[in-house]
Amino acid sequence: PVNHYQALGVSRYASRGDLRKGYKSAALRYHPDKCGRRGLSRWLFGEKRCARRFYAASDALDTLMDDQKRQTYDAELAERESGELEARRARRAYMLGAGPAAALG
Repeated sequence: PVNHYQALGVSRYASRGDLRKGYKSAALRYHPDKCGRRGLSRWLFGEKRCARRFYAASDALDTLMDDQKRQTYDAELAERESGELEARRARRAYMLGAGPAAALG
C-alpha cells in the first residue's frame, strides 16, 4: 500500500467506523499467524509481505483514528501527491519531445 488509506482499503473521507472496518478486514487477511500458511494469500504475498501489510494497517489505524495526526497526515499526503503530479507532467513533457526546458515550465 502506498498510503494509510490504501492500507485499510478505505477512501480518504472514511468515517471512524469505516476505518475500524477496514482495519478489521486487513487484520484478518494479513495477520502473520493466518496469512501465508495456505491458499491464495500465501501464493500472492508470502509470510513476510503479509506481516508488513498487517503492521502497515495497524500503523494506519493508529494515525487515522487520532484527529490531530490525521489532519497532519492528510496535509502531508496532499503535498506529496501534488509533487508527484508535477513530476509526472514534467516526465510526460520530456518524453513527448518537448525537451528539458518545457518540462521545467
